[in-house]
Amino acid sequence: MDSRRRIETKTCRETFELETNRVAGRAIRPVRGYSSAGSIDSVSVDRTGPRDHSKSQIEKVRNMFSSPRFPTFLGLTLQAMSLAAAAAAKAPGAETPPAAPGETALIVHADDLGMCHSANAAGMKALETGIVTSASVMVPCPWFPEMATWARRHPKADLGLHLTLTSEWEGYRWGPVAARDRVPGLVDPDGYLWGRVADVVRHASADEVEVEVRAQIERALAAGMRPTHLDTHMGTLFASEAFYRVYIRLSREYGIPAMTLKPGPVTRKVMAANGVKLSEEAIALPARYGIPGLDMLYTGVEGKTYDERKAAWFKVLDSLRPGVNQIIIHVAGNDPEIQHVTHSWRNRWNEFRIFTDPETRDLLRKRGIRLMGWRPMHEQMSPPRPAGRGQARKDDAPKTDVTQ
Repeated sequence: MDSRRRIETKTCRETFELETNRVAGRAIRPVRGYSSAGSIDSVSVDRTGPRDHSKSQIEKVRNMFSSPRFPTFLGLTLQAMSLAAAAAAKAPGAETPPAAPGETALIVHADDLGMCHSANAAGMKALETGIVTSASVMVPCPWFPEMATWARRHPKADLGLHLTLTSEWEGYRWGPVAARDRVPGLVDPDGYLWGRVADVVRHASADEVEVEVRAQIERALAAGMRPTHLDTHMGTLFASEAFYRVYIRLSREYGIPAMTLKPGPVTRKVMAANGVKLSEEAIALPARYGIPGLDMLYTGVEGKTYDERKAAWFKVLDSLRPGVNQIIIHVAGNDPEIQHVTHSWRNRWNEFRIFTDPETRDLLRKRGIRLMGWRPMHEQMSPPRPAGRGQARKDDAPKTDVTQ
């Protein structure tokens, strides 16, 4: 092979390697002047050590790629290599189910972070040292910035958004993230979010709910959070089918999985126990949009004392079946702040103690229960599907032939 042929072959190989590295996200210098027609003005590969390309060599390369024989071949080859490299660069585990057949997996989920400092401090410690594997943050609340800062400093933390449309405590209130004049049905006469779910359903429209939920997601993203999931404070987004459709639609749009259950008898049983009334078509929406669902959800237990509550939760843990299970807890410290915020402070303090207790971890280990968070569910989520408002509403509009 003569010197010219060697130069041409080597430079072409470098070009292919360059395109593959670009798609796989490796450190390279960009290809400048590449167009879909296949012409390349200059080629630059980031390699260790000095390289010398004389002007004559570069001119020969330009001539080679400008030849009528090369553009189509080069374009098709680079396209094929781009697709192959993209497949190779896909996040590991993206095709792996969150729970293997016959495996019992458990998400221990703490709600209400961001509500106050006591909840934040307990939640952060439970995530770092206990068996709490995931948590969600209330964006409208005064202590949201503290959690957003912590999330930026702990990018591997499994944090979602606790979409909040109510403000239920008597002496500690918050308003919407969106401007009040854009969501008048969501605010009470004092300018705060309504205290009861029933009042939200009675006064707010689905359009107003969408404006507020979108504002909360956008504020979290602007604060540097990368939510692993969405869920709903006090179940408000499950209290109306119109609200639920907003919840699922925005989950699909942002590519962030909404906390839902897989369609089936278990889902209907859990929803009935929690007073949720949705059509079968609405229940099927998450699966239709590629949103992964839980196999079972436990929203809380009874028990006034530490021992009573611990026994109740241990009974739940003993009863877990194969699949992806989630239990919802609330954690806080034992301090004046939380005691002045909510009458349920003792339950929150006890649940913090239970789920940072080594005995609880030992129980899970003996039962062969694998702890997980929402990140594997996020990896199963279909890519974001931004859509015009009209198209989105058309896509998830109720079907006339669905049995209600």
